[in-house]
Amino acid sequence: MVEFKHANQSTQAAFHIVETMAEHGGSIGLSDLSRRMGMPRARVYRFLRTLLEMGYVSQDPQTEQYRLTLKIYHVGQAVADSTALVTEARPVLMRLRDEINQSISLSAVEGEGMRILDLIRVETSVQIVLRPGALLPFHASAQ
Repeated sequence: MVEFKHANQSTQAAFHIVETMAEHGGSIGLSDLSRRMGMPRARVYRFLRTLLEMGYVSQDPQTEQYRLTLKIYHVGQAVADSTALVTEARPVLMRLRDEINQSISLSAVEGEGMRILDLIRVETSVQIVLRPGALLPFHASAQ
């Protein structure tokens, strides 16, 4: 986890949990999540309980695994909907997709890579699967 000079450590840890779960993409157990993050299980558990109570995480009673809920999607979608760049760019991206018959992505440069802001897909036999919000490292992307 990257440490920020003036960041509240609890807030930073909670967001790191959410980001790690989003990158994983499905249900994940406490031990696996703790290992991926390099944080003690007890600390990850405390944050998961808070995220569970707030409705951002759910837990399967059978497997005891955790997953992000649609509440986090709602927050992300609200941000995306209020971002003028994505709203203004979408019609242009759609025209470009139709013109060249290829999937089109809109990305922004961040400190550690390229963040996918929007993706307009075209159905082909080979699909490149990206999700808006994904961060692609500079060394591993043609973005």
